[in-house]
Formats: sequence, structure tokens, C-alpha cells
Amino acid sequence: MMFINSDSSQFPAPAGMILARFAWRYRSELRPLGIAAMTLVAACWTHATLAKWWALILIGSTVAGGLTAIFGHYRPGAARPRRPRKGGHRMPGSGRPSFAGV
Repeated sequence: MMFINSDSSQFPAPAGMILARFAWRYRSELRPLGIAAMTLVAACWTHATLAKWWALILIGSTVAGGLTAIFGHYRPGAARPRRPRKGGHRMPGSGRPSFAGV
């Protein structure tokens, strides 16, 4: 007869769980690496399957990069940051400045 204690520290954590926790904890630091890996895979696939289309791919990526450089800051529906007024904010009924808008 086998008895298993409900204490979770009895067994070591599986390696997959340790890697998943590491990836979740450092996800913002690992994002550029993931994007670079996806770009490498897409580039290798494109090179292997569409090698004769290199001129069209070059023109398309140049246009896409230029449009991103020009209109990259614009995102429809994105919240724009509030800008303080030139005169600053004043508390109602007093001449003191309010720091609520800062």
C-alpha cells in the first residue's frame, strides 16, 4: 500500500514547470528574443520557398518599413496622454497651484 502525503514539497518540481515559471517571470526580457527567433524562422522559410520573388519581397519590406517609420506612432483607438495646460492648474477658490494634473 502506498501513501502519498499532500505536502507539495515532498516531490521536486518538474523541469517543465521550472522553465515555465522562468519564462513567465522574465517574459518582458525574453520578448525581444522571441521576436528575433520568429523573424529568423520567417526569413529562413521565405528564403527557402520564395527565393525567386526576392525583388517583390525587397520592395514590400522597404515600403512597410517606411510606413512604419512615418506612421508608427499613430495607433487608432489608443489612449493619448494628457498634456498639461500652459497656464498650469489652479485649485478652485485659491491662487495656489494644484499638483493633481502632474
